[in-house]
Amino acid sequence: MLLESRPEFSSRDDFLKRFRRALWIQHAFGVSSVFIDTTGKCSVRKTGPVIIVGIFIALYLLIAWLVVAQNEVLSLTCYKFNIFSTFWRPSQTSLAQCWQMLVDKIIHFPVLYNRTVSTTLAFRIFWSWVIALSIMFSFILPTLVIRSRVKLMQDINHYMLFFMRMFGYLAQTTICASFGLFAMLVRSVIRELQAFLHDGAVSTHQMRSIIQLYRHVCQMIDCFCAVYGWVLLLMFFEHFIIITDRSFFAIRMYRVSAEITFTQIVRMMSTWIMPLFINDFLLSGSCTAAEAALHEFEKHLCNYGKLYEDNEEVAFLVTSFTFYVAEPKPRFRILNALNLNIALLYAVLIATYLTVFLQFDPVQ
Repeated sequence: MLLESRPEFSSRDDFLKRFRRALWIQHAFGVSSVFIDTTGKCSVRKTGPVIIVGIFIALYLLIAWLVVAQNEVLSLTCYKFNIFSTFWRPSQTSLAQCWQMLVDKIIHFPVLYNRTVSTTLAFRIFWSWVIALSIMFSFILPTLVIRSRVKLMQDINHYMLFFMRMFGYLAQTTICASFGLFAMLVRSVIRELQAFLHDGAVSTHQMRSIIQLYRHVCQMIDCFCAVYGWVLLLMFFEHFIIITDRSFFAIRMYRVSAEITFTQIVRMMSTWIMPLFINDFLLSGSCTAAEAALHEFEKHLCNYGKLYEDNEEVAFLVTSFTFYVAEPKPRFRILNALNLNIALLYAVLIATYLTVFLQFDPVQ
């Protein structure tokens, strides 16, 4: 019996170790204060994030030196960091409860269904997401902007605002990657649940447990969307403003200046737009994949009841579930207003085109 339980505990420990590292990077960038211990218990700690506290101290020392030695007032730039200090405090208790529910479902899944939820791919995508965009915002984008022929930064104020904006992008990337990790873990749970239905006969107790787990997953999605609703709404609005502003600036420069080539304009737009587009695409794509898995599971479970028409209890449970999901509806929604899927990304691109390109006269 002990030998049979070792793989289960090994998988459980690996998942908790990977999840603890994912929470640490969120804490480091100041977007979460949720921690998890070795037993799988999520808690909220009031310790300050490592990176953001260090940047706060360095920024205040730099401002004090500039005010005293250079006679420049840069206090207004500090207000930018107030945004990041609020990311990791509001609704952290609700966020910890959501993570706790998901962790409990993944940990206890082998006990209930004799299957292990595979989370390796979800964490690989999460770390690739964070590392790739961190490199873009930390090294590639600043290098291209500083070496650009179009001088966007003239004094110390511009440089400080630019690098604080890069740190803001890093924080937003971590938020989106965390939300995407949640969606990918939800998809993994649903896929394993669907595979369990394919394996063989399901008892009445197991069918009741499956339907209850599905409802808990939907509740977790609603909770996550409520916690991150305003943050995601403001982030998408900010990305729309930045993409629109950079596109307008690039096209205007191309029309006004004869020295700037089309290749330089494309490079300039790609420098600013591509990292934001990749981040938003990964976020909407992960939510779309999780939602597609949910709808596929709903159809599969509804059709599954036809195989057990002789079992009245199982047939009744499946029939009740069929009425519950009779009208498919989007699960990932921002403030119950915007569907978080690929269509939202298309809407942003169309709105950018209508806002920017139609402002220019074709013969200008």
